[in-house]
Amino acid sequence: MSAAEKLEPRKKITKEEIEELERKFEEDFPDLYEEEAKIKKEQNRKVKNLKINRNRVLRKRVFNVALAGTLLCTLAGKPLYNCINNGTFVYNVSNENNKYSKKEFLNKFKSAFNANESLKNSFDDVLPELCDFVECYGEYLNQQEILSNIKTLEVKVLDNDDPQAKKLGDSTVAAYIYTSNEIDLKSNIAYKKFEEQREIKYHEFLHFLLRHEYHTSGKSALDEGTVSLITRESGLYANVDIYEKDTYYVRAICELIGSDNYMKAMGDHDYNELVDYMSEYTSESKAIKLLKNIEEACLDYNKKGTDADLIAFDIINEMYINKHGYSIDDSDDQVMRCYSNKTADTTYDITGARSYYQVTVNKNYLIETDRPATLVYEKYKLIYGEGYLDENNSVTSGVVLKDGYYDEDGNVVDDKGNFIVEEKEEFKVKTR
Repeated sequence: MSAAEKLEPRKKITKEEIEELERKFEEDFPDLYEEEAKIKKEQNRKVKNLKINRNRVLRKRVFNVALAGTLLCTLAGKPLYNCINNGTFVYNVSNENNKYSKKEFLNKFKSAFNANESLKNSFDDVLPELCDFVECYGEYLNQQEILSNIKTLEVKVLDNDDPQAKKLGDSTVAAYIYTSNEIDLKSNIAYKKFEEQREIKYHEFLHFLLRHEYHTSGKSALDEGTVSLITRESGLYANVDIYEKDTYYVRAICELIGSDNYMKAMGDHDYNELVDYMSEYTSESKAIKLLKNIEEACLDYNKKGTDADLIAFDIINEMYINKHGYSIDDSDDQVMRCYSNKTADTTYDITGARSYYQVTVNKNYLIETDRPATLVYEKYKLIYGEGYLDENNSVTSGVVLKDGYYDEDGNVVDDKGNFIVEEKEEFKVKTR
């Protein structure tokens, strides 16, 4: 018998044995184990980024046949969240052919806008804010599509007895219609305040700029949340739209993957790209599951927390752990705690806030501002104060106003109308 024949077959190491060896290694050499874990994490991040970049290139060049079913779903009137449930997303050949710089595209956009009499007559009062948005994100938008479609974009004012007006429903004042490339405004918009009219028109034109195929079958929570958040941050929000929960989910995703990456995906019309960015901190299947549950959670116009909200924020918390190394519960991240309270009703304690006060985040994601990020504490018009946030979303310091009310001019007064804005006291709260 040869030496080779005498060799015994290699014993297969089980998963349990590997885990036991790793456990012993961690106990005997804790410093080396921690260093190796850091190296592995960095290697995994680089590999995942390579996969993400490769996937983006492939998706930009090749029409994925599996996504044809999604397009058919939208054309057949099947809701987007059903398509997400099937694991497929709306695909669009995106801005691969964009060739204009920000300044060039802005100038061409203004020229095309002004050449369309229908737009110029009806939307001229929001053109400055639209130009600000285009200048900021023009490189991410589908430039050729926008410049082509803006030529034929029509603004229609509908009487209440118009069949199209009835189709929109009683609660809808305006809508961008993807299939016919038109913005419909009900005639009763004239009875709204000027600032409310501006919000509505700006909101609907953003739908045109960020147009997606799923407009043929209904709304998307992320689409509405994105447009609503841009409107709020632009200063045009006049308390008209009702997509508050949608905006909180957009904010939470921006906290995890970065606002710039988020807008790249939204501007590209490519939910697959969004899934790629999210998959840096979770599996692709869980990223898809998160989007599906966000859709379901926002169907009832965010009036209350749902089971879908709880599922969504479990995944968000998992992504947060994978990004930071600890959970939202173990952090002093007042922003993510607040977003969780607003959606999943997890009732996290917010630093410095009395239990009966409303806490809101005053932080921009999609429109740049010099204003510092803060937490605002109030109940109705009763002021408690404002806490300033650091780069880790921890409240560091701020100013607490004595209990008072806003008057018609925005001044803080007591119940007798006396000014108390000068009565302040400094406060410090714990940081992480």
